Amino acid sequence: MMLDELKMEEIARDLSTKSEKIRALFRAGVAKADIGRFLGISYQHVYNVLARSKLVAAHNDQAEPDRDRRRGVCLSRLSLGPENVLNLPPAIVGGLALAVGDDVFVRVDGNQAVLMNRRAAVGWVEAEIAKGGSQADELVSELLLRL
Repeated sequence: MMLDELKMEEIARDLSTKSEKIRALFRAGVAKADIGRFLGISYQHVYNVLARSKLVAAHNDQAEPDRDRRRGVCLSRLSLGPENVLNLPPAIVGGLALAVGDDVFVRVDGNQAVLMNRRAAVGWVEAEIAKGGSQADELVSELLLRL
């Protein structure tokens, strides 16, 4: 449900923190994306506040998450499907602020893999370049191919 901007301002006016505003607007039926646009914050910020407040489900029945809310860590068990396909649960898709068709970048470190959205991948590459790391070269190539 999309409330007009004046109604959203009325709901949020007397609240002091963004988290309070997010929760109040969500309870009033405003969509997460609309809350983010209204408050000038990311969808991810909105989702995280609502997940910590237990106002939105942090997972679905197909995943077995163990979430450490202080650190934003989410552990989910996934099954590798035919043709090496992994279906990501909504908690991961929302946590990475992904939409259908978005690129997902994977950084493999030993026997661990880290999934990243484009913004995180660019940040990682920038940090690697600043450190003089050479591991970023391959990811830079991947990022440039998609521009």
